[in-house]
Amino acid sequence: MKNIFIPFVLVLFIIFTTHSCLIDIPKEIFIDENPFKDTDEKGDILLEKESELIILLPDIQNYISYLDNQRGLESIIDRIIEMNRIGYKVKAVIQVGDVTNMNSPDEWRAAQSLFDKLKKAGITYMLTTGNHDYGATGKTESRDTYFNDYFDFSQQPFFLESYLDNYENSLFEIKVHNTPIQIISLEFGPRNSVLEWADKAMDKDKMSILVTHAYLFKDKERYNWKEKSKSQNISPYNYAQNYKAFGGSPIDINDGEDIWQKLIYPSENIRFVMGGHKTQPDYIGNLITENIKKKNVLQMLFNTQDFANGGDGWMQILEFKNDKKTVEIKTYSSVYNSWNTDSLHQYSFTYN
Repeated sequence: MKNIFIPFVLVLFIIFTTHSCLIDIPKEIFIDENPFKDTDEKGDILLEKESELIILLPDIQNYISYLDNQRGLESIIDRIIEMNRIGYKVKAVIQVGDVTNMNSPDEWRAAQSLFDKLKKAGITYMLTTGNHDYGATGKTESRDTYFNDYFDFSQQPFFLESYLDNYENSLFEIKVHNTPIQIISLEFGPRNSVLEWADKAMDKDKMSILVTHAYLFKDKERYNWKEKSKSQNISPYNYAQNYKAFGGSPIDINDGEDIWQKLIYPSENIRFVMGGHKTQPDYIGNLITENIKKKNVLQMLFNTQDFANGGDGWMQILEFKNDKKTVEIKTYSSVYNSWNTDSLHQYSFTYN
């Protein structure tokens, strides 16, 4: 038994120690390379070219961390560029955090290379930091990240400002149907000073979208440590309690409920919140809640990292209709060139 066991352990050691260098066992990923399909199985058209689009990308760590899976993320980016080229108006691409799996330079370089394709195509994008983007090998034991070494949003035409010149907390402004919309991305488990900066930085007269990695725990439920504590796994507070260099002493961190109470609820114009982090079976969901001005806020969870091939190319498309009051949320796979049209993956929201 000893002669069998020792080599097996050595094989496991080699696999795990080479993972951060993006070494992978080759495999085939099927990608439908036919032109973008804008109809469902019934033949109904799902997107109107009079609409304007914001595209939401889930956690991409398992695309980036495995060499062959990167083809899945590249298919997403190529589809977005294709859609924009053939007349669908892509106004911004938003990613919800966990850009990497182990916060390694190799992974950050791979992400930078892929998203550079959007920049060259003239498409605005913004990335958000997740727990795997911090600390040695992505363990979140500190707030050290390579994010700012590889992504400088100041080069984007719609960038407004960032917190302390660190781009994991950044504010952008785009126009959808000629209406200004601000988009603010906040670090994983944002600190109080970050929320204070965000509140001052955003123009209260403009509709806003807030993006942060860990916000909804599951469909219809925010992360809420004060009430739910450890019954909600992988809460930002779990990391804060385990690692003082990340959470501070005393703990300086905010989960979904904290962000809602301190920043979103008191605001009149934060109307959309986007996050990822949670995995199957709670990888998708939404919550609609009224803010202090009795305006509905759509809070979205989307994370397909546990799907095959790093996420099977799934993205969510927010289709802002020409009536300037309705957005339809659609879910599309660039890998399979197909749509998921059930009620969790396709629904509408009235924002005006």
